[in-house]
Amino acid sequence: MLFLKKRVENIRPEILAVAVDTFHLRQEASRKLGSWASDGFFSSTLLPQASRITFASYRASYFNGCNHILEIGTGTGSDTASLARVAKQVTTLEIDPVRAELAKQNLEIQGIKNVNLLVGSLSALKSSLRFQDFDGLYADPARRLLDGTRIKDPKLYSPPLEDLLTLPIEGVGAIKISPGLFLQTPPRGWVRQFLGFEQECLEQTLWKNTTIADCSTKLVDTGEYWAPPSTAPTTRPAYAQEIGRFFYEAHGVVNRSLHLEDFFAQFGINRIAPSIAYGTSNTHASTSRLLTSYSVLCSFPFSRKELHNTLRRLQWSSRTEFKKRGFDGDLDSIRSEMKLPLHTNTALFGAVFFFKWNKKTWVVLGTRND
Repeated sequence: MLFLKKRVENIRPEILAVAVDTFHLRQEASRKLGSWASDGFFSSTLLPQASRITFASYRASYFNGCNHILEIGTGTGSDTASLARVAKQVTTLEIDPVRAELAKQNLEIQGIKNVNLLVGSLSALKSSLRFQDFDGLYADPARRLLDGTRIKDPKLYSPPLEDLLTLPIEGVGAIKISPGLFLQTPPRGWVRQFLGFEQECLEQTLWKNTTIADCSTKLVDTGEYWAPPSTAPTTRPAYAQEIGRFFYEAHGVVNRSLHLEDFFAQFGINRIAPSIAYGTSNTHASTSRLLTSYSVLCSFPFSRKELHNTLRRLQWSSRTEFKKRGFDGDLDSIRSEMKLPLHTNTALFGAVFFFKWNKKTWVVLGTRND
């Protein structure tokens, strides 16, 4: 940075910081946003919040054929570009002038010409916008403070979630919100969808005027989709009375949807307990990328001594996973006590699950069924 200050006189500190960030972030940005990003412009606070190209393209597909989309929260321009490729025109609002300039450059690099970028907040620009001219709404409100702290209350989003939900725009609507936020009832006319990539739940989108079901889940990298039953079951599934031959973890998107019992029931799996997101069965469930299956080798009430002796008998290596639900113990400490041998190409390994069941801490050891 000192080198740049000497080479370029009178450069503003915020511009200098962006230049340095961009240099370091382009490789990461290319993996997340596409090959064009190797020439793009970013900041260390902006890139983590940008939508992956797969997420942006997935959402944009529901806006295909729109005449004029209003986007609120331009960011890097990742979603903006995807929306512009399926619509005749996009008007996008960005409150921060530096971010707006970065997005402008990123859109030019991609050859996007049908975007009107306005600098200012929704509240400041609202009176100048003709909402009846828009037939699509996409919003990505700011959910972090300047220091990177996550904002948990949607009333404190910028702009607030309620302001976005009540905008008078007909047609398709999508609002990106925190995946950790669960609205107990969806806003009137909107549905909730949880989006995953590989093994993580990364985003939540509120939708209106689409065919998407409420509390549905989607893995954007594989296309795997699941939605709860359209009508509530007359009886709730029974919880596990015993640990069966197979043990299951649902993907994080299913856990976030709070419909885990419905999901397990479709596979003939019993959930361990109301607050424990594991399941078990005596017959192997159908294959799904939303479900990870393990063959149970043994299970018992947690005892460090018994666990240590069992791991030694199984000859499991340090590659063994330790997982927990509803258990307050320190897994790193327990792993250290087990003194697992270093992993080699021929070593055996598995997974150890800790959870509360029948008023005790229980342990299940299993091997993954790929």
